[in-house]
Amino acid sequence: MATPGEADESIPSGLDEAEEEQEPPEIDWDWTCNVALPHFAFITQYMLSLRHIQLKTNEAIKREFRDAVSTPSGTSLTFVGSVTSGLELPKVVNREFHDISLHTILIVPDDITVYKSIQNLAETTGVHLTAHGTGKQSGFVKLKINKGEKVGCEIEEKDTMYLSVEALNNKYKIQLPEASDKSMMKRLEKASVAIRCPSWPNIAKEWSDRKRPSEWPTKELVDSIVQDGCHLIPGHHPNSKDTNTEWEWDFSVAEQKLAKTLTDYQRQCFLLFKMLYYIGFDYPYFITEDHLKWIFYMVCDRIPQSEWTEQEIAPIMLCLVDEVLHALINGELPHYFIAKRNTIDHIPEDFIFDLMERVSKTRQNALQYLYRFNKIYKFSFWPKTQNLEDIFAPLMKDMEDQHDKIRDSMLNGLNPSGEALAICHIKEDNFAEACNIQADLLKMLQAHFGEANVPYTLVSLLESLAMRLGDLDYTIKFFEYILDTYPEGRTYSAKGNLACFYSNKYHTLPADDPDKGKLLQKTKDLFQEAISDPNASGATFTDYSNFLCGTGDHETAIPYLKRVLEKEKDKMVSSNMYGPEEIATVDGNVQREIQTAGQISVPAVVYSIYLLIMAYKKLNREDEARDLIKDFEEVVDSMETVTVIQSCSLLGYAYKSLEMHLDAFRAFHKAANLAANHKKECLEIATGNRDTCKAILASQGIVVETTGPGNSADSQDENIAAGKAPIEKEDIPEGDGSVEAKEDSPEGDGSDETKEDSPEGDGSVEAKKRHS
Repeated sequence: MATPGEADESIPSGLDEAEEEQEPPEIDWDWTCNVALPHFAFITQYMLSLRHIQLKTNEAIKREFRDAVSTPSGTSLTFVGSVTSGLELPKVVNREFHDISLHTILIVPDDITVYKSIQNLAETTGVHLTAHGTGKQSGFVKLKINKGEKVGCEIEEKDTMYLSVEALNNKYKIQLPEASDKSMMKRLEKASVAIRCPSWPNIAKEWSDRKRPSEWPTKELVDSIVQDGCHLIPGHHPNSKDTNTEWEWDFSVAEQKLAKTLTDYQRQCFLLFKMLYYIGFDYPYFITEDHLKWIFYMVCDRIPQSEWTEQEIAPIMLCLVDEVLHALINGELPHYFIAKRNTIDHIPEDFIFDLMERVSKTRQNALQYLYRFNKIYKFSFWPKTQNLEDIFAPLMKDMEDQHDKIRDSMLNGLNPSGEALAICHIKEDNFAEACNIQADLLKMLQAHFGEANVPYTLVSLLESLAMRLGDLDYTIKFFEYILDTYPEGRTYSAKGNLACFYSNKYHTLPADDPDKGKLLQKTKDLFQEAISDPNASGATFTDYSNFLCGTGDHETAIPYLKRVLEKEKDKMVSSNMYGPEEIATVDGNVQREIQTAGQISVPAVVYSIYLLIMAYKKLNREDEARDLIKDFEEVVDSMETVTVIQSCSLLGYAYKSLEMHLDAFRAFHKAANLAANHKKECLEIATGNRDTCKAILASQGIVVETTGPGNSADSQDENIAAGKAPIEKEDIPEGDGSVEAKEDSPEGDGSDETKEDSPEGDGSVEAKKRHS
């Protein structure tokens, strides 16, 4: 498997350089709910991505209703509310849930109109009504039927005829088919008769003249809304007894116009706010979605749209909850269009305190309440098999550790959580959503570090994700999806990596499988396509050579391996990594490394020399194999990164294959010492290999003793503490007649002296042959 470079990390190392150039800012916290805001922003982006927020048009809604409802004669239907404003929560799957604001459908009689005064009636047709304030609460009126007008829905009060709410509702009631689905019935339950008022009411003049710091809505939009007028719908103040004659001003069409000018981030913020509402304080039913919208629009008046960004959505959402709490504390929540109207003046004091407590708890536990929404409802696009709280466990652990640098948190919490979420979708065959999630992750990385400082693309992120799925079939399917979906992803490295997975699949199929031959040819063709690219790296050639050696074609592999050695011996520019998905494609030595350490990752030149030596051995060209050992030693000695550990192990296997057991012991010993300090997952196999060589040497009369990792000695000396291998020897009893011995040439490395002084820390040992 080809990887971009030597670094043995799942996160590209380019972010390190970015940090060196400019120290990243410390992480902002919201101490009320004790959450790091970048982490919270990350979670909110995944809980409700912008792509799942729909803005439906009136025509689209009408199409849904066309076959289900018949419009009452003499009326027209206007669809308003959350559905057509892009402020409706997506579909949930866990239980019945209807996110519907009041009055989602306005049934507007064609021949009834309300005017401010009788002077407005000139040159108009139809039934004309005038609005008269009740004097009890701003925003509520009675509709007076003027003399000579006939509506058929009037009611007399003190010698004055008013329009009857009950009578008009009955006259224009929508009839539902018996077989209507529940969703349709819920929507139609919220249908309301509405009377047109073509002129803007005086009581809402403050709204049109309001000074707005955000400069939203624009003057042009305000003028357009005022020009269109508004409606009156059945509605009375909760403390009013005039339930059959009282109407309230309705601005839902104006809200719809406003909502269509919101940014996607503003819609997203409001929907997250609604999620908190439905979990935290929708009961008792004094605070409604209308209250949420009025608070939201007032905040939109204050905060410019340019400040509603991906990173700011979480704090603004928390600000909205704060606004609800402040309104309850002050006992006043103004109507957005009618500032004089206090929309919570009817709530009893006991319930105010109860709501304050609920909202306060929601504010303090905002993240946990969003998790609870996931558990109770679960959107249809969320993973079906795992809760988000489990997926975001690395992120929560990162917050507990209180990393104070953005880079540390991105690497320790955000990236693993994003990958875990994407993997859930992949294993539910939702590849498109997995790709979208990784695209979101890339955007967040670029936002935090700057696009120029993020050294990888969406395709490279997806390929990296595919290589860590842990399931060969899904890895192949997802890789194929990437190559089919993203033309820019059809690079030599992607083709080579997919060919590696094909190769592993080939090796796992039974010998009599009819598809085995086809898959072998498919693998060869894809590898050939990859290495034919003039930019193909040494790692891709090494992968192909590994495939050839695995199918017994060592002779064909040798020229490709020599090419890698020639080009990358002096400058290691690519690496090979093999994990569980490719375990069937490698030899037994490398399989054990993968089984013990989880994967093997080494420079391409290291693996190419190893494969060359093994190929020469298979072809009985041992002299050529021995000639390569010096090159192998030089390459390994020049390495500085953690990949030197497994490179030492491959050198040890090469020595061992040539029966150079003392040199193999040295290589494995060095790998063990380095692993003890830098990569403990490699320690077990390194010490095991070293001890195997020690036993072989002992059987030949060569005794070496170690006090390094994996042995029973009390502690390491200073060299081991620094990651260096000590020079170790056996104490020889005086007078035993022993002498400095030479190793027999068939088992040695061709040198004359068994004892070799090596540079400090190279893993060398001293050995003496015991004479009986």
